[in-house]
Amino acid sequence: MSKRLALVVLTAVLATVLAVGTAGAGPYVPSETPDDTWMTNGTVFTSALSEDGKTLYIGGKFNRVLQNPPGQSGPKITVSGLAAIDVQTGNAIGSWTPTVTGGKAVVRSLEVKGNKVYVGGNFTAVAQTPSAAQQPRQNLAAVSAANGAVDPDFVPQVTKTNGDPYVHALLAGDSKLYVGGFFNSAGGGKVRANLAAFDLTTGALDNTWKPKVNNQVKDLEFAS
Repeated sequence: MSKRLALVVLTAVLATVLAVGTAGAGPYVPSETPDDTWMTNGTVFTSALSEDGKTLYIGGKFNRVLQNPPGQSGPKITVSGLAAIDVQTGNAIGSWTPTVTGGKAVVRSLEVKGNKVYVGGNFTAVAQTPSAAQQPRQNLAAVSAANGAVDPDFVPQVTKTNGDPYVHALLAGDSKLYVGGFFNSAGGGKVRANLAAFDLTTGALDNTWKPKVNNQVKDLEFAS
């Protein structure tokens, strides 16, 4: 059975969450005590769980993951927009520190498929570690889920003629990676209006999938 793709196109989202109690019971009151887990010194915009459920990958705008809040002593790891958390222990995984760089470097979307983590946002290069050689990538890249090594074969390009391009949403199918965001070209200058699809392995732009939307795409999902 083929899958249909549902799009969520947003410029702003306002979410209201209501506490609903069970019959005969008071409203649910969440605990004010957070789980004992590492944290960042910036903003986390996105996360994705590994297929085995053991690792949580996080992305955003931060350059440290820390065991204790900023300003307090304790272990910390230098990163750049990406990090991984052990789901069982809550500890940051020091062996997974790929980095994104560029004038406004930020990670806005993550997707895990097989042994790869696909990374979208606004950046011009990616490296396996903060000290490793940067490899040019235009706002979309793939890195190893095991050690953060940059996939040398996956070299798509997502750009915008005027303004800052962003990849806000990623969704992996069986063979394609669907991409949504704020851009007007992909795959080396081919026209794409905020939506594109790439081969999961090679990064080649899909030349037959050409939907168009006139505003930013903030989310993607397959219709049930």
